[in-house]
Amino acid sequence: MKKILFVFCLLILSIITASAAENITIPSASVELHGEKTDVVLGEDIILKLSAVKFINKPVMTVQVILIPPSGMSVTSSEFVNSGAGQFTSTYNISTGDVRDIEVKIKTQQAGDFEVKARVMYYFGNDKSTAEYLELSLPIKVRTPPPTPVDVRTPIEKTTGLSKNTLIILGILALLLILIIYRSWKKSVQAEALISASVQLYGEKTDVVMGEDIVLKLSAVNVITKPAMTVQVIIIPPSGMSVTSSGFVTSGAGQYTTTYTVDPGAGKDLEVRIKPNQPGDFEVKGRVVYYFGKDKGTTKDQPLTLPVKVRPGENEFERAGRLGVADVRSKHAVKNEVLDFQRLQKIKDAETDILIEQKQNEMDFEEAKQGIEALRLLKQAKAEAKKGYAGVDRVVTVTPGMRGADADAQLRGLEQIDIEINNAVKKSIKSTIEEARFFFKDESVIHGFFRNELKKHFRESALLKDNEDLILEECKTKLCYQRETGTDHGIPYGSPEYNDLRRRGYQPKSAYFDFAIWNPGKEVYDEGRESVPKALIGIEVKRQKEADKKEDFIEAVVKDCKKLADAGNEIRYKYLVIIMYYPDIFTIDLNNDFGSSIGDINVAYCAINKDAKQISHQEYFPNNW
Repeated sequence: MKKILFVFCLLILSIITASAAENITIPSASVELHGEKTDVVLGEDIILKLSAVKFINKPVMTVQVILIPPSGMSVTSSEFVNSGAGQFTSTYNISTGDVRDIEVKIKTQQAGDFEVKARVMYYFGNDKSTAEYLELSLPIKVRTPPPTPVDVRTPIEKTTGLSKNTLIILGILALLLILIIYRSWKKSVQAEALISASVQLYGEKTDVVMGEDIVLKLSAVNVITKPAMTVQVIIIPPSGMSVTSSGFVTSGAGQYTTTYTVDPGAGKDLEVRIKPNQPGDFEVKGRVVYYFGKDKGTTKDQPLTLPVKVRPGENEFERAGRLGVADVRSKHAVKNEVLDFQRLQKIKDAETDILIEQKQNEMDFEEAKQGIEALRLLKQAKAEAKKGYAGVDRVVTVTPGMRGADADAQLRGLEQIDIEINNAVKKSIKSTIEEARFFFKDESVIHGFFRNELKKHFRESALLKDNEDLILEECKTKLCYQRETGTDHGIPYGSPEYNDLRRRGYQPKSAYFDFAIWNPGKEVYDEGRESVPKALIGIEVKRQKEADKKEDFIEAVVKDCKKLADAGNEIRYKYLVIIMYYPDIFTIDLNNDFGSSIGDINVAYCAINKDAKQISHQEYFPNNW
């Protein structure tokens, strides 16, 4: 019985073994990861090859191979067609009995023991159910190269072969020789200067407060023992200052120069006036180049410097704010007085109406009414005359109902002031564009120069010379913007859209003109928020930046046009100044790029060739500037 049981167990065991043997998967292709050299020195390349061979009893084989180099190595060349983050892959077909290998070159970045991994997936014919997957690995050792012997000698010792102490002694002797030669040269130069010419850079005041002009003079005097002297003088104001006036005839980017002749025993000086734009310690530089007679071999070049200190003080914005507060207070006082006058006038008008009703004759009635109306207008004109400036003749809007010579004179005076202001703005814009060739690098400098030009041309006019406070920078408009809701177009204050945003909890922000000219009456809108000036002229300045894209620049200019057109400040004249500093990047066409956006806006457009210091294109639109 035991023998039978033993034979039965052996039979069962053989059946299980045969079944297991049948389930062992024999690969249908041969795949190998091979390295030509797997023990390398740091910095040496490693060449790996991944090959696949299809057996002859199988149809066409489709193979995908993936190579994964370890961290600390970088791939310098590869036949793989696709790559990801640290993986390289390729897919190809192998015909019956054919072989395919792919080579990759890896650069070692650090020493250590590494393992390169590969993954292979393949199937035969079009039957993807025959797919097989293999993982391969190849160990790599990277060693640190042996250190290179270091030569501790200094470069001079290597070159000369002299010892350190010998070199020190020779160096001291060389310094002494240089000092002797320098002192001899300096004495000769000083002696030559004493007998040639005298030049000087002089400042009437070199310690000033912000807003105060600095007056500099550069002079040259020829001695009596020399022939006529030809002189070129150059003055270089420091950054942070702008030149407001100059006796120099030629100017470049931050430099002013002129050339003239000085007779023996005579002298000449040139004056330049500089306005500081920021506090600090500065240094004004000058150079004088001169020679005697026609012998240019006697040319001398003498540099000059002058330190200047600018202390902080009340700037123009603070002063404008202080004066603006006083103006608003004064206006409200005048406004109350006008209201009182109007109340009294209503009572008198009522009394006048009773008297008029008592007139029996129609002609007498008409004459009486005209007389009383003339009396009322006269009193109202006297009350409004108190709005004028101290020391300046008041010019007001023609009083409704006024007729005859008084009305005509009043209208002519108002029109003349408007014309003077408009001419001052045009001159300032043209001066700003002309000078943009040399100085302006950003919008703040352009604004500063334009502000100074406006003040200069106001002072040149007898009607405007005491009215610089009509020039308003960053002047608030009746227009608002709201970026928080995606609404970035102009919204008039008090409009339905404005009120809707307020109801939803948003606060539209006021839009501002770059510059505005207040009307001579200094009138404001009283809308329950901060006062908005009623501007006579609105001005926007737009400068092209190197990083601008054309479509963004055009969009910003269109927005400026909309601000000028829709601001609601009752402006009579609208000006847009466009300065293209990079016309080689892009330019714009006023008609094609803007079309109806310009409307009745006066546009001054120019392109600047900064290298040649020329205005390569200049246009005023409309053309009747």
